[in-house]
Amino acid sequence: MEKYSSYKSGLKIGDYVHYEYNCIFTAFVERSLILDRKHLFTKETRWGERSFFEYSVYNNGNVKKIRTQDMRIINCERTS
Repeated sequence: MEKYSSYKSGLKIGDYVHYEYNCIFTAFVERSLILDRKHLFTKETRWGERSFFEYSVYNNGNVKKIRTQDMRIINCERTS
C-alpha cells in the first residue's frame, strides 16, 4: 500500500490541519478542518509532481478560503 502524499495529492476533506498561514504582511499558525477543496493546477518540480488547491476551511466558527501557496503544513491528522 502506497503512503498518501499531501504534497502530490493535496489535503483530504475532513483532515484536521495545523499549518502556518502566510499573509502579505505577517504569518501566523492556525488549526483548521478542511471542508472543501478545488484543484487549481499541477506543477512539475525537482522533487516530483505537486498539486495546488484552494481549500475551504473551518476555524473558530468561521469558514474561509486559503490556497496551497499561502500555507506550510506543520501537522495533519487524517479522519480516515
